[in-house]
Amino acid sequence: MKRRKQENEAAILREINDSLSDSDVQVEAGKCFTCEKTYDNFIECTNCGRRFHFACVDIENQLICDELPFECKYC
Repeated sequence: MKRRKQENEAAILREINDSLSDSDVQVEAGKCFTCEKTYDNFIECTNCGRRFHFACVDIENQLICDELPFECKYC
């Protein structure tokens, strides 16, 4: 039982490290990273450059976003 838990923890850590090392993520221009649909208005992650519909990242007030940095859930 303890060994299985250690293996699961190791797998989770590998997955996290893999996601952190994706600085070469290709963001398709004109498409939301979450739903992959085109957008007119979007918010861009300050760290990785991924773009999202405001609704896909649960942001209601788009005006505030221009003044604040945004970090996506993948960063």
